[in-house]
Amino acid sequence: MRLRKKTKVFTKKFTKVYLIATACAAAVIIGWFALFWLFLDSYEKSVPENVASQVFGMYFSEQSADKLYAREKSSLSEFETLSSYAAYFSEKAAGGAMRLQSVPSGAEDTKRYAVFSGNSRFAEFELKQSAGFRMQIWKLSDISVDYDYFETFDIVVPAGYAVYVNGSRAGGTHKTEAEVQTLLAGLNDIYTIEGLLAEPAVEVRPAGGASLTLSYDADDKEFSAIPKITADILDIFSLYINGHKIDDSFLIREGIRTAETDRLRLSRKIYSVPVVFDEPEVRVVSEAGIDGVIIDKGESGFVQEVAYDSGLEARFTDLAIDAATTYAKFITNNSSLAELRRYFETGTHIYEVIRTSEVYWYTTHAGFWFENIAASEFFTSDGETFSSRVTFDQYIRRNAANLHMFPLDVTLFFRESSGRFLVYDMISNT
Repeated sequence: MRLRKKTKVFTKKFTKVYLIATACAAAVIIGWFALFWLFLDSYEKSVPENVASQVFGMYFSEQSADKLYAREKSSLSEFETLSSYAAYFSEKAAGGAMRLQSVPSGAEDTKRYAVFSGNSRFAEFELKQSAGFRMQIWKLSDISVDYDYFETFDIVVPAGYAVYVNGSRAGGTHKTEAEVQTLLAGLNDIYTIEGLLAEPAVEVRPAGGASLTLSYDADDKEFSAIPKITADILDIFSLYINGHKIDDSFLIREGIRTAETDRLRLSRKIYSVPVVFDEPEVRVVSEAGIDGVIIDKGESGFVQEVAYDSGLEARFTDLAIDAATTYAKFITNNSSLAELRRYFETGTHIYEVIRTSEVYWYTTHAGFWFENIAASEFFTSDGETFSSRVTFDQYIRRNAANLHMFPLDVTLFFRESSGRFLVYDMISNT
């Protein structure tokens, strides 16, 4: 029995010693591995390219918008949300568009790297050298992002209405102090928002009411809950809405030229006018009080058409054709000044240009004639002058084997002189 007891005690002591030894060995091994890991980590971080790749993967991969947003949030607009930031970031990083490039830093203990989105620089970050485990290591010290900010814009709402941008309510710091009155639309509040990265979600609500429908005008850089009319009209006309003459403060573009307006020596202009009427009366009126033709194109857009006057066409088609063909005959030495004066007003610039043309040296020919003659685009702006476009082909036969065709396309401008309508100006449409 005593032998068994001694054996049992010995076994317990041996087990205890064994466990202690094993634990010490394990501690030594773990410590060694920890030191080895620290060495490897420091070695990894002692190579700046490795650290730069880690920073790039953490902040500039397609899935890292939340990490960059958390770092940048304090410098962003109060209306920039993680969702809106992620959408902006996703566009920049789409399809792996982000790439890393080393750039000069100017200091031995500093490394700089540029992050490109396509061909555009998106950000830069900086690594600084510091002491690590038995060696110098590199650590991230700064990130700067070059944002493409959305343009500063206004939000125009009825006075007292609440404005929300990306879900956050815009406060008094963004509101224009004075309420402004726009034509026919009453008192409005204007909020100015800047520093966003993309077009935001804007909501406008009256107290206890449903959200209003908003429109965005890219030219004015303005969200508006106030309906607007746009009117594209000729420059010699004035715009009237419900009897109110619209002044030039509502002009958003002018001097717009087209082939059509060039033929008429005119241009176009565009108004944008806030109104509150469901079916406003829109008119365009010349200085002489003549109404123009303006067409409702839908979605509150109106366009003035060049008004071709059928009455003028009936009265003056022959006159326009005779004037144009007389000009063509004169420059080919087939007509006289006396005949030219029947259609062109003497003393005008165009008359002097034609009169002094060297026509006597024109090539001798056996005959001429006109084909495809047409007079169109009869237009009047003030009731005292009008214009017409005339086109035709003039054939000149020099001999039996020599025939030439010359197309003519001109706009003639007529005005009354001594009881007759004469050409006071002319332009070539070719």
